Amino acid sequence: MKIKKSHFWYTNLSTIISLIVGIVFTVKPDILAIICHIVGALFCIAGIALFAVYFIQKQTTTSSSGYGLMFLLGGILLYLAPGVLSFMIPVLFGLWVLTSSGMGMYRNFMFRESHHRWLIGFIMCTIGAILGVYIITRPVSALNATIRAIGIAMIIFAVLRLVSAFLAKKQYENSEHVFVDTNIEE
Repeated sequence: MKIKKSHFWYTNLSTIISLIVGIVFTVKPDILAIICHIVGALFCIAGIALFAVYFIQKQTTTSSSGYGLMFLLGGILLYLAPGVLSFMIPVLFGLWVLTSSGMGMYRNFMFRESHHRWLIGFIMCTIGAILGVYIITRPVSALNATIRAIGIAMIIFAVLRLVSAFLAKKQYENSEHVFVDTNIEE
């Protein structure tokens, strides 16, 4: 029985991909528009293909044409107006943060007589509400900051994972233990 050590190869490949995506997100946080263009074009192609299937097969059900129309319209929207998605995500998140923080402020204020640390929770929720208002009023900069933070986190994760894989490989090479992987050849 021969045991393959493909785990290290997979770990290194996925780590390098994470590192590249992290660098791209950090350097170019407005990449979401490009992704929307690509997904929009793919949705348009899928919509046209579903329409073609409907007309070529002369189906009696309208599911292919319905899905085709949905994909086509969604693809056109994503392709022509990628900013809609870039704008809606942070606005919805900001509304959620503002609402949640407002409810927390109210709850902390109501318990001010029975809970001696109510002011700390009230201040934290007030900061959250201010953050929610900032996100709602400046959605593009909030989204860019979030994408940059994700990019930085991906870079750190990738570097840590590469170091961990390198150390694990060295440890397995220097030990007498056999590394068991799920890919077994007989």
